[in-house]
Amino acid sequence: MDELVEKARAFIAGKGGSVLTVPEVAEAMGVNRRALERRFKAAGGGSLLDAITAARLLKAARLLAATNKTIFEIAMDCSFSTPSYLVSVFRRRFGMTTREFRKVCADKGFSPEDVQGEGFGEWLTRLG
Repeated sequence: MDELVEKARAFIAGKGGSVLTVPEVAEAMGVNRRALERRFKAAGGGSLLDAITAARLLKAARLLAATNKTIFEIAMDCSFSTPSYLVSVFRRRFGMTTREFRKVCADKGFSPEDVQGEGFGEWLTRLG
C-alpha cells in the first residue's frame, strides 16, 4: 500500500466531491503531478482523475438518493459541466441513469442519514 496514494485518496474524500484538479491534489500532497499520477497507476485501482471523479459521483449519488434536487442542481453541486455529462458519466459507472438510480434508492427506502454513512458508499461500489 502506497501511503502517499492513500493520503491523496483521503484528501479527495475529505473535499466531499468539490471542484478539485489533479494539480491541486498533487500540490496538497507536496509532489509534482506526474509523480503522483505514476504512484496512483503503480498502486492500481485507477488513476488520480478516476479517484476525483469517483468522489464527485459519490456526492451526486448521495444527493440523488436523499434530496429532491434537480439533475441540473446536482450536476452543478458536483462540478459537472452539464446535467447530460453527469448522466453520461453516472451511467457509464453504475449502469443506470440518474433517474433509474433515484428510483432504486426510493424503492430501498434510503433516508438522508442512510446515504451519509460508509455503508452507502460500499453499496454504491458494489453496484458499479
